[in-house]
Amino acid sequence: MNVFDSITSIVLALLLFIALAILIVAVWAIKVSQLPPGNPLKALLGAVCRRLGFTVGVGLAALPVQVIPGFDAAVDIVAFLGLAIFWATLIHEIKVAFADAPGASVAKPDVKHEAPHAIAAPPTFTVRSLSERRDKAAPRLRW
Repeated sequence: MNVFDSITSIVLALLLFIALAILIVAVWAIKVSQLPPGNPLKALLGAVCRRLGFTVGVGLAALPVQVIPGFDAAVDIVAFLGLAIFWATLIHEIKVAFADAPGASVAKPDVKHEAPHAIAAPPTFTVRSLSERRDKAAPRLRW
């Protein structure tokens, strides 16, 4: 087995991996697009698709510029910084999408400590749902 055969097998494995990754992303996109409109995964899919499209567009726009000496380095640096900032805003979009989700506000227990007695009472935990928090009339659970 010579060097070219081993390089060919590595490239074949990489192409197979890329094809499987594209297939998984396509199945994920089809399944997520069938979700109801208010679902945060749908907003996440839209944000990722916008970024992928923008990245491909920047790559295609940079191809004709690569033949101009000096200008190609500037375009590479600006494109890298622009894409890095654009992809970094994905985190903010994810936070916004999941904050606006219907079940985003998870009921957290409120811990209330009572005054110390001879025998210390256990702390009081209150679990409130969203509607009960609005009414401020949640039942108190003692643990």
